[in-house]
Amino acid sequence: IADLLRRIAAVGAGTRTASGAGLRGHMLWTLGLGELIAEAMRRHGAASSTLQENCCSLLGLLAAETTAMRAALVALGANDLVLGALRQHPRVNELQIIVCSALDAFALDNAESQAQILQLGGIALILQTLRANADIATVQVAGCTVLQSLAAGAAEARAEIVVKGGIEVCLTALGIHAAAPEVLLIAFELLCSLTRDGPERRARAVAREGLELTYATMRTLIGDGPSQERGCELLVEVAAESAELRARLLAEGLKVLIEAGAEHPSLEKVQLSVCSMVHKLASDSLDSRKRVGLLGGAEAVLEAMRHHLKKTDIQALACAALQQLAVRCPENALRMAAAKAVKGICMAMYKSEKCLELQEHGCAALRFLSADSEEIPEEVSDLGGLQIVVQAIENFPDSLPVQEHGFAVLSHLGWHHAENQETIILKEGIELALAAMRKHAEIPKVLAFACACLESLAYDSKENRLKLAKAGAIEAIVQAMKDHPGAANVQAYGCAALQSIGTQSFANRRSIMQAGAEDVVIEAMEAHPNSWKLQEFGQMLLDTLEN
Repeated sequence: IADLLRRIAAVGAGTRTASGAGLRGHMLWTLGLGELIAEAMRRHGAASSTLQENCCSLLGLLAAETTAMRAALVALGANDLVLGALRQHPRVNELQIIVCSALDAFALDNAESQAQILQLGGIALILQTLRANADIATVQVAGCTVLQSLAAGAAEARAEIVVKGGIEVCLTALGIHAAAPEVLLIAFELLCSLTRDGPERRARAVAREGLELTYATMRTLIGDGPSQERGCELLVEVAAESAELRARLLAEGLKVLIEAGAEHPSLEKVQLSVCSMVHKLASDSLDSRKRVGLLGGAEAVLEAMRHHLKKTDIQALACAALQQLAVRCPENALRMAAAKAVKGICMAMYKSEKCLELQEHGCAALRFLSADSEEIPEEVSDLGGLQIVVQAIENFPDSLPVQEHGFAVLSHLGWHHAENQETIILKEGIELALAAMRKHAEIPKVLAFACACLESLAYDSKENRLKLAKAGAIEAIVQAMKDHPGAANVQAYGCAALQSIGTQSFANRRSIMQAGAEDVVIEAMEAHPNSWKLQEFGQMLLDTLEN
């Protein structure tokens, strides 16, 4: 009879009786089928696994109809009944699959049912079933599915699954069923849900070959966007935890993310993860930056930027990643320039000139790209980067990164470039630099690169030297040097700027002397004997003043 009713109920959701009532609702509400099933399972369940299969299947079909029907069945004790069936017949695979499907139906959008399954020991029972049938794909799919429904509903359920060994069960499923996508999909989703709540859980997975299994699973499921999103986010979370883990991720982990990004260029979460991973891995050391560059990290980040031109978060994180890749690494800078990184950064900064985070990282990326190259500053200028950086400096006077990196960029662009020098001056670059020195008088890095910017304007232009002196640059530079005797960078760039301003101008040299620069320079050189820049620029300034 139960089998017949199951077959009738399986006709489909929405099927109507002759009177127009919903078929499954009619069976439950009018015929009182719920009570009949419960009584049959209590009386005969232990003796007949077939009865249990049909009754559990019937309960699952009824529960799938509406929220009200689910609530009514849960109130009748449906969770207890199906879990009882699982306990009574632990070796009947088909019953185990049906029970898990029924539990999943009961738990759908029903917090009370989810809590009840937890209280009745359902999680431990399901995990026990999965362990006992580790090699049976259908059981793994059914069990992981109901566990995922519970894990998605509450942190308490996730914690219970972890405590009872859920992470290990997921990893076992991924290993045994590496060629079964239907198992990989749900087991990997569950693994990602369980490990998202804290580093201890991720460490638990990593200690049991979790990284290697994640790589293999993501490659098998490369075409499934949600799996790639989950996997990428998991790997980025692992990378955030320690340098040791980042070292493990540096080769294979980064490759997997780059592959995911190439396969799913339109998925924002994947592209954000790619940018984040490159940023994290490139931040540890020069060697790690070089390796990330060789693996194609810059190209992957630039592809993310090209596919998401209007997504400010992706553009900002991409600029941060490019900044890290370029820091004191000329090889990466050349590789990035060949991949059109300058264009990507300038375009991002231009389109989002009010986004502080993007402007900070954009200025920094342009600074480090331009630092050791003659060609890249030209490209920055040709693409309007000079005007973009000046605009950032003007828009964000309180941002220390924008001020520091922005003036560093201008110092690179102004060096031996009359046209750029003229543009910087026309854009009130002198006034901006002096204003920054006043506003951030306690910040050595801002002062140092403001001095470097002024020096680049004065180096080979008599006219510019006079403009700088008239604007009060001499006094501002000397004051910065007096205020920061312990900052070798301020002393070095201050000496260089004063030396350029004083060249071929008696009036300027006199102003420098009157400002007390000579004593400041001598003291600085004595205080920083190991700063070769300061020693060189300081001696040049003293020679200029003497002559």
